[in-house]
Amino acid sequence: MNSEIHFRSKFFAKDEVREKEDWLNEHFAKGYVIVELEEIESGYFVHLAFDPKAGISSRARFFARGMEEQMDQWITGRFADGWNHDVHATADGYWVIVYKEDEEQLPPLPYLILNQFIELWWLWLIGTIVFGFLWYTNR
Repeated sequence: MNSEIHFRSKFFAKDEVREKEDWLNEHFAKGYVIVELEEIESGYFVHLAFDPKAGISSRARFFARGMEEQMDQWITGRFADGWNHDVHATADGYWVIVYKEDEEQLPPLPYLILNQFIELWWLWLIGTIVFGFLWYTNR
């Protein structure tokens, strides 16, 4: 398993709605993604994973029963910006998790050039052999 992958799990009581929302969004801002949101009689277990190569942004928000119209507006507002959503219905309301894949960011130009030199080692080897052969035969 990749050593850069980290996991976080936490239990939240049923009445800790805002604490759970804040904790999720804090970890989503660090690059974690939700793996499991399990509801039990006394509360919720949340399991998160972080993989720096995944490139996914996530946000979570809780909507109580009766706030379906606000939930729909929030989802459609995010959907227009390229976010996907997942709605998890509970006895108290709805947990909405929106996520999108981040655009791949290229490293700075000097690193790209250096990587090309390193990845094309075989081309340098062939060029050295050909140049050495031509230099040796012309002497």
